[in-house]
Amino acid sequence: YFLIGIWGGPRKLYAAIKFFLYTLVGSIGLLIVLIGMYLLSKQVYGGVGTFDLVKMASPEFQHGLANVIPGHLTGPLAKTFFVLLMFGFLIKVPAVPLHTWLPDAHVEAPTPISMILAAILLKMGGYGIFRVAYPLFPQAGKSLWMIFATVGVVSIIYGALVAMAQTDFKKLVAYSSVSHMGFVTLGAAMMTPMAINGALFMMIAHGVTSAMMFFLVGVVYERAHHRDLSRFGG
Repeated sequence: YFLIGIWGGPRKLYAAIKFFLYTLVGSIGLLIVLIGMYLLSKQVYGGVGTFDLVKMASPEFQHGLANVIPGHLTGPLAKTFFVLLMFGFLIKVPAVPLHTWLPDAHVEAPTPISMILAAILLKMGGYGIFRVAYPLFPQAGKSLWMIFATVGVVSIIYGALVAMAQTDFKKLVAYSSVSHMGFVTLGAAMMTPMAINGALFMMIAHGVTSAMMFFLVGVVYERAHHRDLSRFGG
């Protein structure tokens, strides 16, 4: 927020505040689930709560939850918690239709900040999906897979089509990130070893290539002082 808001381009404040608000709204869902899971763990462990992700993802804890709240693993509470987590992480990924902060943030951010944003911050969304959402609520993920697979496919196709229509070099790379991270969302929704390995590979590959692409945009901009693709070449 501060790096974009202080050192960004002409619309830096708009981009920084939009980035902050989107992330904040997603974090509220994450906070609700954190508190909810802590209170549920108190019931499972007889009054002693825990925030330990490994314990919460263990079969013992999941069975304990099912005993405390019959039908919880596929019930409305588990599904609500899963959707809240995915909402928070899909803003970070970002997936369509929660992606609109990304092009603004990238275009206004200075080159090093664009590189950090693409290479590291976007991967926090993917990390959260694989580390928190699916291990804690595997049954809910299994029953809602079609919704998130659709989100992934829409992100892939929409992101690619919008990227193809761009004349601003930086916006093109930003929208291509939406498309590429759609593969991560789709891989998570599939819940098979092959799909998850592919999604994790995509996260690493995108982390390297997108950072290099933003670096190249910065290098070209320093020399040409514009990012209009139609004015390059010749």
